[in-house]
Amino acid sequence: MRAEFYGCVFSDRYQVVGRVVHMDFVQEHLTTKKNVNFGNSQERPNNIELEVLADTIYVKGDIKMHGIKKLMLYSRKVTSAADSRLDLSAPTLPQTFVSLIAGTNGDDGEQGVPGPIVEIFADVSNGYLNILTNGGNGNKGQDGQDGKPGVDRVGKRADKTEHDCTSKAKYNLWGRINGCTENIAGSQGQAGGNGEDGGDAGKAGNGGNAGHQTLNVRRVKGKVELKTCRGSGAQAATNGNGGTGGEGGGGGYGIRCVFYEQFGRSTSSQYCNSNGRGSQAAKGTAGTNGNDGQTPETPGSDGEVTEANVQKLELSNSAKQKYPLVLLTLMKRYAEDLIWANKIEEGGRVFRFIVDLTEDRADASALRKVSKRRLGFLNKDGFDRFGRNKLYAPLSKWSAIKREVEAIRVNAQSYEDAYNDVKESIERQDDLKQVLQALPVAASIQVRAQKDRLVEARTVSLKEKGLYVDSIDQLEGQMKLFLEETVAQLPEVYDKAQFNTQDLFAILQGVTGFFGGIAGKDPFASIGAAIEVVGNFAAKCNTGPLKELISKVEKMADVWQRIPSS
Repeated sequence: MRAEFYGCVFSDRYQVVGRVVHMDFVQEHLTTKKNVNFGNSQERPNNIELEVLADTIYVKGDIKMHGIKKLMLYSRKVTSAADSRLDLSAPTLPQTFVSLIAGTNGDDGEQGVPGPIVEIFADVSNGYLNILTNGGNGNKGQDGQDGKPGVDRVGKRADKTEHDCTSKAKYNLWGRINGCTENIAGSQGQAGGNGEDGGDAGKAGNGGNAGHQTLNVRRVKGKVELKTCRGSGAQAATNGNGGTGGEGGGGGYGIRCVFYEQFGRSTSSQYCNSNGRGSQAAKGTAGTNGNDGQTPETPGSDGEVTEANVQKLELSNSAKQKYPLVLLTLMKRYAEDLIWANKIEEGGRVFRFIVDLTEDRADASALRKVSKRRLGFLNKDGFDRFGRNKLYAPLSKWSAIKREVEAIRVNAQSYEDAYNDVKESIERQDDLKQVLQALPVAASIQVRAQKDRLVEARTVSLKEKGLYVDSIDQLEGQMKLFLEETVAQLPEVYDKAQFNTQDLFAILQGVTGFFGGIAGKDPFASIGAAIEVVGNFAAKCNTGPLKELISKVEKMADVWQRIPSS
């Protein structure tokens, strides 16, 4: 696992490799061992990227893996149980807003998380495959806070006093008071405080885009339901209202003034004095209301989704090239283990899939060669389940090999004795044609088969079975003497047996085969040539009273049946 920096969030990458992988176990392991949160509500999406490499992938139960960013499945077979579902929908992001003071703007709502990318590569999909990759819904923004109201003026203006009468007195050119302002109005009340502007509402979060699903599969055995929906945009938040203006204060009372003049003997004085309270002045004006928040009251937009978000494709050549080499190697080992377990048919399917995947792949040429060789010999006559000849001699203890070699030597001696009996009969100038007729077809077939098996055993395990080479050499010498005697007697035998030209050609062909076998140091090839001669006469001559020869031939056939194939 390695982490990749992704914006402000780390994206963890995980790779799961196995012959058989259960997705519910993968979910459990990541939750308990890696502390991955797959819940429907996540503060931040886990954003993991998961790659699963397996021969067979099982989906069982309602498996929830919310928050995943990307899922790649490479396999030969994906099997889904009934009522199962792989829910990879984007999670909801809970958003907690802090309390705001009056007139503060609200925070924007979180954008909906886009659905994940899911790509599946498989040869076969079995069962009901149900995958969900919906995008997440956007979050509603925070409401703007209302503006603070203006201050109310609770007091009133001061009333006018006698001092105001004096200050408002009228003066002549000589600076003497000559009159008063009769009515001084009171002061208007103080204006109320202005209201503050309301806060802007946070913007509504948009819905997340629908996830993308691509299924690359050659064959579907069952049903596939791939569903992806776009996330919904959130509703608009509310702007804060502007604060109301404050109330104005009360007006002060005015004063009435009167002019007084006093005379003395030699002086006079003038002044303005109060003549009672006047009327009250008007109340102060109210404060101005604050402006409301300015965010447009529009909901968030829904995420995007098109038909291209879900695609079912064939397992094309380009898709096959994407299978990692580590998975192909694993599949090859798995196929061999299946064959070990005698699951020949299933193992063959795995090998065939490997051959199909590795076409035109230079990096997998060795795997392709091994798989084709396994398939070439699989279940073929004469070969075992691993493509080896059935005469293959596995490693054994020396004591076991020694016992097998001793048994072969005993059987070889019996064969040699039987062969010499036949030779002596011919030396007594018995009818060669009757001798050949006495060899039954069944015995000739058995001799041919046993000869082939001994040839193979000698080739494959020459070192292990070298103890009976001396017996073979002795047998070759006996055969050579027999051939020399036969050649010397051919004219006499021909006259006695009344052969036709075709019969003579058959015998000469057999003799040529004998000499070719001796020249190549392979007496068993010579025996094969003799059998060809038997086939020429078996169906055209009467057996005659040759019971003693028949018993010898039966003994010879019985010996060949008892010779082990090693």
